Amino acid sequence: MRRAMRGLRWRSVERSHPTVDFSDTKKAYCLKSFSELLRHYLLYKMFGFKSLVRHSNKLLVWGETVLGRRLFEWTMHKTVYGQFVGGASLTTLRPCVDSLSKSGVHSILDYAVEEDVPDTVVMETRSLAAGQYQPVSRDTTMEASARTYMFVDETHCDDNKRNFLSCIRTAAELRLSQAVRGVEGVFRRLAGTHNVLCGQISVSSLQKGLRELGVSLSDCEVELLFEELDSDRSGAISYHEWLNRFQPSRSLHRLLRGSEELQAVLCVLNEEEVDQMKRMVDRARELAETAGECGVGLMVDAEQTYFQPAIRHIVVNILMPSYNVGAETVVYNTQQCYLKDAERSLLCDLALSDLSGFSYGVKLVRGAYLSQERSKAAMEGYPDPIWPDKAATDTCYNSLLRLCIQRAGQGTAHIMVASHNKRSIQHALTCMSEVGLNPFTRQVVFGQLLGMCDHLTLPLGQAGYQAYKYVPYGPVMEVLPYLVRRAHENSSLMNSVSAAEEQALVRTELLRRMNPFE
Repeated sequence: MRRAMRGLRWRSVERSHPTVDFSDTKKAYCLKSFSELLRHYLLYKMFGFKSLVRHSNKLLVWGETVLGRRLFEWTMHKTVYGQFVGGASLTTLRPCVDSLSKSGVHSILDYAVEEDVPDTVVMETRSLAAGQYQPVSRDTTMEASARTYMFVDETHCDDNKRNFLSCIRTAAELRLSQAVRGVEGVFRRLAGTHNVLCGQISVSSLQKGLRELGVSLSDCEVELLFEELDSDRSGAISYHEWLNRFQPSRSLHRLLRGSEELQAVLCVLNEEEVDQMKRMVDRARELAETAGECGVGLMVDAEQTYFQPAIRHIVVNILMPSYNVGAETVVYNTQQCYLKDAERSLLCDLALSDLSGFSYGVKLVRGAYLSQERSKAAMEGYPDPIWPDKAATDTCYNSLLRLCIQRAGQGTAHIMVASHNKRSIQHALTCMSEVGLNPFTRQVVFGQLLGMCDHLTLPLGQAGYQAYKYVPYGPVMEVLPYLVRRAHENSSLMNSVSAAEEQALVRTELLRRMNPFE
């Protein structure tokens, strides 16, 4: 989970959309020195050697052993750490943040120390005994605008980080994701449809379905239960009403626990797990409450599909209705468009937003766990949840991007376009123009990682769009897992069109600066 940007309040200004030139290398790399550009170019060339990246853990251990801690850290500062990390602390990263701010780019600050989360390990982690480094799933981070610097202190960031990591671990331990999936499955069965958005449960279908599931309730008791679940008194229970009533202390949860057939089929939380879930939700509520009071958003990252139902349930069904009220959007969910289920998931969230009257906050990404998801699906024998190729993922991303921006134009959604794909960024700009959103709007913002795609971020910021750089920080030895993960992810992208374009632009700018007539 990630803690998000401090919202700046912008006046709506009527102006035509400026032309954004993503090929102007002089403007795109205006913040980079010649040596920094050369480092960028050489590092990305190095990431293309897959065997080198594959053995990066061993190389780091060997480097520290041979060079010693001080010289090793100096070398990291001059190479990969200097490329992808803003500084060792909130104080030392200030020059990086100030530099970005001069080009109209805000900063999302991330204390990038990654901790192990059960069942989410990607590669070997750093072990004090074995001396190895390992990137794991994304950690929890605080984000803030580069122009406001409204942090309390670094200890406060770390405390919040530990709370969120605890939430993720607890979600896994509680099997909450499985329980949420189970409740959705029961709804499909009672409603007699696979499409939960269109499905409804009547009194008669509830009575018949519960009898088939072995739930011993009289017709009178079922009618009372129906009245509790039918919150809008429409005479039918929608999926959102059904899911919103799935709380450990309510009748639906007790109902599930009372059926022997459901106990055998579904993952039902025991009393200890129920108590742990309540505490987890209380922690999330406390952070959302504090974020709202301080004008800071709460941006929640997506994880693997076996975690995501629990995270989504807490974010969309519990936090958003309470904190995304009126024009304020405090809590953001993340949609991963490499999932075949992404469109259904987004439509479900938007339908709940309409039903409950809250503003939907979303960060739209392609996804980061492709190999893990496919490996787990193959190992456990269920269908691959990922689109078959990049083209299908791109189509899904751009389709959902258009839908989200249309909702933003209606004032019912806020979106972060988190993408390093130039075509998707251009698509977003076109959609914004079509719905009449001006560049200064806070309803559509753009985000890229520090050390990547300056040719996208800086031109957007210079043109007045709300552009952000994700700026990790932390001591060298503590952010090594993040750096190794960055190397592995970049290595997998080296053959992409986007990576080739970026390398060509960096090379063009290097040659331009070497030209004595420039």
